[in-house]
Amino acid sequence: MCFEEMKILKEHACHAIAPYYNGMHSSIIYTDQGHVFSKEPVQKIIENLCLEYGSTLLGRLHASREMLGYIKNPPILISESLPRVAIQAPCYYTKETIWILDLNFKIKKCNSFSEIIFNPHVKLPIDLSLEAIRQRKLKGFELLVKFML
Repeated sequence: MCFEEMKILKEHACHAIAPYYNGMHSSIIYTDQGHVFSKEPVQKIIENLCLEYGSTLLGRLHASREMLGYIKNPPILISESLPRVAIQAPCYYTKETIWILDLNFKIKKCNSFSEIIFNPHVKLPIDLSLEAIRQRKLKGFELLVKFML
């Protein structure tokens, strides 16, 4: 991952990291300042972000499973100092995962998918029911509370 992408992830309010394939790029990073395309896949970006804050993605997943007792798709704590949490959701248009780093979103039920909405310009389709994404959001808040106590 290039220095500029990591700087954007650390300095801006990042909403989500989603798959985005156009032959040149593999993912898209949505921030409060717009979006940035990356050549790195989503999984690699989230792994690098975890490493920037002193742990591996696998370590953070394991810690979340231990703290919360959730086995499948637990939220992860990205940064202890900022308190930032990320939750994962299946992307509607691919079999990959979207990582949601901003839990301040609205959820809308569409025909065969749900949509998470950060602002009028950032809407991401996910392959989860309304209730399932609400539960993941609550688990993210639960992880923050448990860690802060």
